[in-house]
Amino acid sequence: MSWTLLNGAIPFAWHAREKQVDWIAADRLDWSRPFFRDTVAAARAVGSVAFRTGADALDGRVGQLPSLLVFSTGRAGSTVLTRLLDRPGIFLCLREPDPVNLLLRDIVGGTSARIGACARALSHAVPGGRFALKFSSWNLHVADRLLAAFPNVPAVLLRRDPAATMASFTQEAPAWMDHDAVLPGLPTTLAGQVGALMRCADWLSARGMTVIDHDDVAAAAAVLAAQLGLAPLLDVQRQAISRVHARHPARAFAMGG
Repeated sequence: MSWTLLNGAIPFAWHAREKQVDWIAADRLDWSRPFFRDTVAAARAVGSVAFRTGADALDGRVGQLPSLLVFSTGRAGSTVLTRLLDRPGIFLCLREPDPVNLLLRDIVGGTSARIGACARALSHAVPGGRFALKFSSWNLHVADRLLAAFPNVPAVLLRRDPAATMASFTQEAPAWMDHDAVLPGLPTTLAGQVGALMRCADWLSARGMTVIDHDDVAAAAAVLAAQLGLAPLLDVQRQAISRVHARHPARAFAMGG
């Protein structure tokens, strides 16, 4: 395996049993797609270079840690928020990266140190190395491990009224609910899962994490962009992003702020 090849790649999968990592060349990845998995799938479909290494290649990877962590109770506007923060070639929001999710499911191998190493490796997805991590809603159950991996990184929590969350999940369940044993011990009913997510959100809020309400996403994105030193978007850009990436485009996010 060429170290030059590794230096131009990011991890896209973790194999817990073998303690191995899958990598893909980062130079032609199209980050305009909604989620990390969509970007990788599209690149693999057209033959982008991919290869596998042992865990040592991940553990020894150098790079930057994220500038922001984004937690969500689900259907709370986190995709729109991170889209409003994306600045191509300057700042990239990685939405629900598979290697992080797979490490979180690996209780033994997915240590806080290795999750941090994975993030540093992912920083090579953007030329300047500045990025944010948006987590899947089920990651709230292991938020303590993520906070341990990134102890000094600012974090925000997006949440929505539980009844609205329940209605959205009933209409279309999150993809992670279709997989067995995402984490052992999770509730088996939809209502139980939503309730558990809300309890996790309460725990994070009690620890002092900044909470963003679903209806305040656009205004909060403008504040976060300024804090991150990112150039502001024009109102027309913000409105277009909200329309395209909101789950229900007819219901516009407030554009104030």
